[in-house]
Amino acid sequence: MSYREVRRLSGRFLVVALALAGLAACGGDSGDGSARGPDSVVPPEEVSERMLPIVFVHGVAGSAQQYQTQVMRFEANGYPADRIHAFEYNGGLPGVVQAAAAGFALELLDFINEVRAEHDVEAVYLVGHSLGTIISTEFLTLGTITGLIPGVDGPSDVVAKYVAIDGLLTPVCPGLVPCLGVYDGERTDISGPEREEIENQAHVEVATSEESFIAQYEFLLEQAPQVVKIAPQRGPVEIAGRAVNFPENTGRAGATLEIWPIDPQTGHRASTEPHTRVIVADDGSWGPVTVDPQQHYEKVLLVEGENPHHFYYQRYPRSTRHVRLLSGPPDADTPENTHTSDNHTALLVLRHREWFATHESGNIDVLEISTTSPTREDQPAFNVIADFVGNDVLGLHIHDAEATPGETTGEPLPYFPDEPFQSGIDVFMPGAEQPDGTIIVRNLPRGDASRPQEIRLPNWPSSGHRIGVLFNDYVLE
Repeated sequence: MSYREVRRLSGRFLVVALALAGLAACGGDSGDGSARGPDSVVPPEEVSERMLPIVFVHGVAGSAQQYQTQVMRFEANGYPADRIHAFEYNGGLPGVVQAAAAGFALELLDFINEVRAEHDVEAVYLVGHSLGTIISTEFLTLGTITGLIPGVDGPSDVVAKYVAIDGLLTPVCPGLVPCLGVYDGERTDISGPEREEIENQAHVEVATSEESFIAQYEFLLEQAPQVVKIAPQRGPVEIAGRAVNFPENTGRAGATLEIWPIDPQTGHRASTEPHTRVIVADDGSWGPVTVDPQQHYEKVLLVEGENPHHFYYQRYPRSTRHVRLLSGPPDADTPENTHTSDNHTALLVLRHREWFATHESGNIDVLEISTTSPTREDQPAFNVIADFVGNDVLGLHIHDAEATPGETTGEPLPYFPDEPFQSGIDVFMPGAEQPDGTIIVRNLPRGDASRPQEIRLPNWPSSGHRIGVLFNDYVLE
């Protein structure tokens, strides 16, 4: 299912949601805010009292990762980080089908009730993105019916406010829960009584951007945030998250996760033993693990009978519980459609801010790939943001095409351009069974190319290793 087909589905569900819209009242309570993280400002008492738990519902091919940056911003403003939760579900086609039948309404209600019980509050804030707005609208509108039953909570009994990000929002707030719509500036089907349109941003960026955060914070807490930029915290940083099968979001149960310190100049491991070695739980969860915010790390998932799956992310400036390692078995769609050999490396480069190739604003991205190796011919920097990538892609699959081995053509790879939010580009990166070189992935982010982002990693051969690279959707101050 293409990105555009998913967007069209949102419009179709609008008719269903309008038919289901009902009546409800608003209520809620809050906790004491005692779990504020380090280096966060102290909000005014009246704002702290409004800091109800937040439940985020992601979209197609999504996870909690799409809200990770916003959680850091909320926490920097004194919001208790443990009060922000993600409702994760199958983000593939089965999830779209289930959403079409309102199949997540009861699951979302159960999740919200668990969050309410955990924090001893009457209500939460609900934030949906893309397909998550459809799931949220169905929950709120169908819940209106159950709310008419004596002794049964209606949606406004358990949800104090609702934010719909670039998806479905009915002209009348679903369930009459106070609502805000946040849209990218290209949308023509916007609705809702209160809305924010953000120009020159795309479908996922409008969920992760500073402008989106400001709109959400002001709507939920009725005051402007004191902190918007991501600023490093002092002292140790704790990270935790889940290792999941993409896009199903089921846990990679029983996998071993190793976290290695690496040399930032070469990307190779800087020690003979990992910093941490843990067994992934049945639901995919792991951590927390204390890391040095100045240190670069490699994370690698080890599963018996499978190739190691390496993950190279930028440094963690602040503690986070929403790290996601997107993986899967050897017969998953991504490894099945990736051309592999002993002679080249294959990468998946991801950012939760669309890569712009030809945007009318004039702001475009540059993502250069180069390889150095003492035993293989060096490969010069090549910009993979070709015109065919467009402006709505997050994941870039980059490897040597089977049709042109040992050659960088920059042409589209098969399969990946037809998948939601993905593309594929033919780039030859020489690999070695015992990595002896370094692959440099360098991003000049649009709008702030003066502060490039760079990730370096070993030239693992694709026949025996899978590699994921994640750039932040923000630039550190």
